[in-house]
Amino acid sequence: MFDSIRKNGLSFSIRDGLYMPFMYKGHQVVAHNASWSFREKVWVDDELVVNQLGFSMASTHVLDVAGDSLELTFGSRDGMKEIFLEARVGGDLVHEVSHR
Repeated sequence: MFDSIRKNGLSFSIRDGLYMPFMYKGHQVVAHNASWSFREKVWVDDELVVNQLGFSMASTHVLDVAGDSLELTFGSRDGMKEIFLEARVGGDLVHEVSHR
């Protein structure tokens, strides 16, 4: 696994965890996975909208962003070799980030 990265719209370090920011229709969405506490947080325009423990490899949250139901899935897959974020509206992929 990697110790620290900053590329492809995400940043990760063992100390600070995983941050995946992106813009959707002029609104900033930031997903965060803590490295040690398993806490998941999601902010929309600096407002904390998700703050919960997540013990699965990936989790999905449905957010109201710009009047759309944005389905946000993030975490790791392929035996923790890949970290990813997918954002969908009505089943259509509107944003994707992946790093191996």
